[in-house]
Amino acid sequence: MKLSPVRLGLEFGKLGKIYGQYKFTLAPNEQKVFKGLWQDAVVKVLRNTWFDRWYLWLPQGVVFYFMTKLCIKMNYEAYRKKPEDFINEGIPKDSK
Repeated sequence: MKLSPVRLGLEFGKLGKIYGQYKFTLAPNEQKVFKGLWQDAVVKVLRNTWFDRWYLWLPQGVVFYFMTKLCIKMNYEAYRKKPEDFINEGIPKDSK
């Protein structure tokens, strides 16, 4: 096997001079650090998981809301003292 300048690199990770290949990049100080972060990480995720699939979570959310509201009302009524149960309780003040 013939050893080329690529195989006879200087050190690990540093290859020899290769002709005919071009690589264009921006300088590190010219790149935007958080380019597309809001659009890609937040908006796309919300669109794909929540807004486009509203039919999966909206009915359950509505049912849960009304069931919770009904249960709170029923709990309040079940544990509330009924005044008609205590009409004849105690001694009236003017009976002496």
